[in-house]
Amino acid sequence: MSVHVYCPQVITKHAAACVCPDCGQRTRILSYTYEWFGPDGTCIKCGRSFNEDGWAALPFVRGSRQKEIARARERFRHTKAIGVKAMLAQQKEQ
Repeated sequence: MSVHVYCPQVITKHAAACVCPDCGQRTRILSYTYEWFGPDGTCIKCGRSFNEDGWAALPFVRGSRQKEIARARERFRHTKAIGVKAMLAQQKEQ
């Protein structure tokens, strides 16, 4: 028996400066929208992820918040390298 795992492609990527509802700090929120799901946003200061249902649960292990912060910052660096500045400029125009 074989198992097939389907991971949908990212349709849109956005980065926005706003106040995080969890940590209350002014930060950047990365938002990815997938084919079948609504947007999934992550704060790069506290590592908390959000979706259309509310907060996404953090894994219940030691150091999970630090790992999520590192992961969010790495994704932000990668996203910034592929053109977040252009996306932010488009958002300001709208």
